Amino acid sequence: MATEILENGWISDRFQIGESPWVFNDAIVMPADQYNALTPDDIAAMKQQRYDKWYAIVTNPPQE
Repeated sequence: MATEILENGWISDRFQIGESPWVFNDAIVMPADQYNALTPDDIAAMKQQRYDKWYAIVTNPPQE
């Protein structure tokens, strides 16, 4: 979606992943030096991992 440099110098990489009705919106936010040390594959894996965890919770919520 959009990558921007925040006022504090950190990178915000907003993304959307999934298909309707399971669309997930989030952002990877971290210091620029850490973000720039990651490969595009690393970043894609982080995004997928966040989606997978979210999807698991919304499709199989914890039982009380």
